[in-house]
Amino acid sequence: MLDGSPNGSTACSRTRVALLRALGYFADPALIQRAHDVLWSNEFDRFEAGSILQAQLDSPEGARSANAYLRTHWDTIVAGMPPMVAPFILRFSEALCDASSRADVEAFFTPRVDQMSDGAQTLAEVLAEIDGCIARRAALGPTWRR
Repeated sequence: MLDGSPNGSTACSRTRVALLRALGYFADPALIQRAHDVLWSNEFDRFEAGSILQAQLDSPEGARSANAYLRTHWDTIVAGMPPMVAPFILRFSEALCDASSRADVEAFFTPRVDQMSDGAQTLAEVLAEIDGCIARRAALGPTWRR
């Protein structure tokens, strides 16, 4: 069921995605690294395995980890995906919500916007989303933490 073999079963695919997504919720750095290793192991469909990163976006620490991973492996990631997917992957950065991460996103993606469809517009929207999150958190003060 989790072997990643295409057998045409929608139920098996949903189960695989749910199990892969669960890997993204681990907070331990060693387990996060192992989950990242699964992404490009070729054991699973890359779109299904991408659910690991999507789960990591649900927490501030996970979002920073996922985005650091994406930036570190950007060339490999975009080389294995259709060109229209790169702006979607850039949007994963919208989950970030601190000035340091915003600066990292801007510094990394600015020289790469010409390599993606609507890259400059997508980056501007991502940075605006991060800015909005930072402003909302500042307005809420210390009460924004769960």
